[in-house]
Parts: sequence; C-alpha cells; structure tokens
Amino acid sequence: MTLSSSSVIKLAYIFGALAAAAALYLILHPYSVHVDYSGPLKPMNLSTSGGRIFVELNNTGRSEAEVPAVLGGSIAGVPFTTSVVLKAPPRSTAFYNYSNINYILLNTSNANLKIIVISLKISFINIIITIIMTIFFILMLAFLIVGILFQTIHTSKSARGGDRGSKY
Repeated sequence: MTLSSSSVIKLAYIFGALAAAAALYLILHPYSVHVDYSGPLKPMNLSTSGGRIFVELNNTGRSEAEVPAVLGGSIAGVPFTTSVVLKAPPRSTAFYNYSNINYILLNTSNANLKIIVISLKISFINIIITIIMTIFFILMLAFLIVGILFQTIHTSKSARGGDRGSKY
C-alpha cells in the first residue's frame, strides 16, 4: 500500500482537527470548581479539595475584621502549617488565594463576617487530554511536512519528464 501526498496531507488535517477539538475542550473546561464552604464565620476545621484555594471575606460590620487562621498542606510530600491573619476592611470584601492547602483551621466567630472558600483544581482527565492533544499536534506537523515533501518530489519528477529510467 502506497500513500500519496494528498492522503498524507489529509491525515495531517485530521490530526490537526483532533488537536483543535482537544484544545477547545481544554479552553471551555480548564478547572473543576468546588465550593468548600459558604456561610457565616464560625470555628471550624475546613478540609479543601486541594489545588488553588480562594478565600473571600465579606465584612458587613462597621469595623475592620481580623480572622486568625492556620493553613496546612504539603508540597512534594513535606507537610507544613502557616499561621495567617486574614483582614477584611469595614463594609467591604477581601480576597485571598493560596496553593497546595489541604485544610484551613478557623478558631473565631463573627456574625458580621461571611466567608466563602472555593477550590480550583485541574482534573486528571484534563492532564490526559493535554498529553493526547500534544501527540496529535506533533503527528499533524510530521504528516504535513512529509506530505509537502512528497508533493514537492512528485512535482519535480513530473517537471523533468517523469521517472523514466532516471537515477534520480
């Protein structure tokens, strides 16, 4: 079975379309979003889904709110804890973001303070689709280059009068 230059180029277009479809899926679904907690501030030990953590403090009171918190997690298998003070100005909202946090320990309560904890994580299927998309893109480039080279060689042979007994 021999492949013509047009069939190799068509194969490259198919791999390119598959790579574009995978890229479109990754653009439309980049993360899985999970709301870990939404409600009034109260003493709690909150387990998060990992990944990037966003903490929103909505202060409805007339004075600045300070929330002592302990953040815990692990990086490369090494556990850590960090003590922080989250501050929210009066009648305003404050945003904080952290990476690699597994739990948040809040040891205070405030009726004027609402807290929202959101986890963003790249799912395992997105990692697999990224690898497949990269393979499709490399195959597309390879088949496109081979198809164009076949087409160039074929047109240069036909311009010389074909392949009638020629060594080249």
